Amino acid sequence: MSRRAARRLRQGVQAASLLFFLYLTFATFQHVTPGPAASVFLRLDPLIALASMLAARDWIWALVPALVVVAATLMLGRVWCGWICPLGTVLEYARVPGARERGRRLPERLRAVKYVVLVAVIAAAVLGSLWLLVLDPITIAQRTATTVLAPAVDYVVRAVESLLTWAGAGTAVVEWIDTSIRGSLLPSVTPAFGQALAFALVFLGILALNLLADRFWCRYLCPLGALLGTLSKFALLRPVIGERCTGCGRCGASCRLGAIDAATPAASGAKPTPTAHDAPAAGPDAALLAA
Repeated sequence: MSRRAARRLRQGVQAASLLFFLYLTFATFQHVTPGPAASVFLRLDPLIALASMLAARDWIWALVPALVVVAATLMLGRVWCGWICPLGTVLEYARVPGARERGRRLPERLRAVKYVVLVAVIAAAVLGSLWLLVLDPITIAQRTATTVLAPAVDYVVRAVESLLTWAGAGTAVVEWIDTSIRGSLLPSVTPAFGQALAFALVFLGILALNLLADRFWCRYLCPLGALLGTLSKFALLRPVIGERCTGCGRCGASCRLGAIDAATPAASGAKPTPTAHDAPAAGPDAALLAA
């Protein structure tokens, strides 16, 4: 598969995963929820599974699907981060001009912060507390979508309906929305949550960090990324630097997460990256290989 085809495939999977996540968010407001599928992203989250089982001191069968992500990571690297994670997808495409260059100037030791956060989450779970799971990316994405996005969309649609009704120009449209979409996609009653502002500010803060570097949250703060990054060091298939490396630095430039140091690619090329399929064959001699 060519590099371009691989990138398009990844982007297609990202889009499908994000749309499915958003569908589940809106579906949970309806009278008939999609059953176990409503929590599929939470069930697939290895950090939520690990912390929950440690806190419960028991094996939780409902969270066993997280082993699928663990197995995929041990086989292919951080495919969850680069292909599936809804928050990671939003951050990847919410780019800010100049952020990549600014990110290269940030100290490498800053990456240690996410491992500190990971240790804190696990330590709290061992002590029986799960409150630090609010820092899990799926928790952030799901709470933001549920408490902020869904009510905001519903509010905008109702405002448009009111405007059309007042103008007398959209009675048929309003009736179609109420009979076809209201109750199946949009909620019958506008939801309201007391913590919506807090979650909105957290999400906007994470987006604002992209001013400092592309996917700043993923690179420096995400505890799930730290866990999967640790597991991916043992991946069977991961990008490594081949003998034909000329030190051109193009692999580092093409890695959107900055996991490859362009100055010393041979020292960092064995690190799996969440966008690893964008980096192979970036150099003139295709020295970055999947090994």
